[in-house]
Amino acid sequence: MRKLATPISHLFYEDKSVYEDIIKYSDCLEGRDRTHNLSFPEEEIFHSDYQPIHELSDSLWKYFEKVAKSKPYIKMVSFHVASSCDQPILNGRMWEEGGRVYTVEEMKENAKSNFKRLRTIFPDGVRFAIENNNYYPTKAYEHVCEAEFISDLAKENDLYFLFDIAHSMVSAKNMKVDWKDYIGKLPLERMIQVHICTPGDDSGLAFDAHEYPSEQILEVVKDLLKYPSLEYFTVEYYKDKDKLIDSLKQVRSIIND
Repeated sequence: MRKLATPISHLFYEDKSVYEDIIKYSDCLEGRDRTHNLSFPEEEIFHSDYQPIHELSDSLWKYFEKVAKSKPYIKMVSFHVASSCDQPILNGRMWEEGGRVYTVEEMKENAKSNFKRLRTIFPDGVRFAIENNNYYPTKAYEHVCEAEFISDLAKENDLYFLFDIAHSMVSAKNMKVDWKDYIGKLPLERMIQVHICTPGDDSGLAFDAHEYPSEQILEVVKDLLKYPSLEYFTVEYYKDKDKLIDSLKQVRSIIND
């Protein structure tokens, strides 16, 4: 069954009536780290910014244990794969290299160990996925945005794939490669979820703007319907409740067509 999975954002807890309006047009919700203390019965996915390709601290493992215990209804947990260093430094929209820099093999070994442990924390049947991140031209993004690296992680750890359309467009443009060639190397055959929004462009540098999904983006969503593993459709737009609902209606019409 294909579902609209809307992120739990600031729109929800600023006004309860907004949550009630949005949930009318959603099948389930996607929790985030910043909302992990909130509880909604419709929460089916949990999406974390923490990276399983890094070494994880004891405090993080306790955090995941807390999430697993407090959200027994979660069916899937997804993670970022965003930087090759463990303490990146934010410079404007981009991270710069900071902290420990991991090699490709170290990141793969971390992922193998971390997902093995995560499967002991969350109940049997919970699925795990990784998301493609956006590439910017700094050393902090080396390797992690390469389609082959993402595909290897998914296959070697038996993971599902969370495909972020905007991230893929940002990465392809900033890496100066053809977008179709780039996504053709991602593990789309493992795709279980898609994040939907429109990227931006600042003097030739693409960036993740989380803008209202354009017609171009919606056409991509239509094309993704050919993948039978795709289950969750998530609109990542947070600026206006009414426009979010309008976008949810558009995506609903696509997946129900």
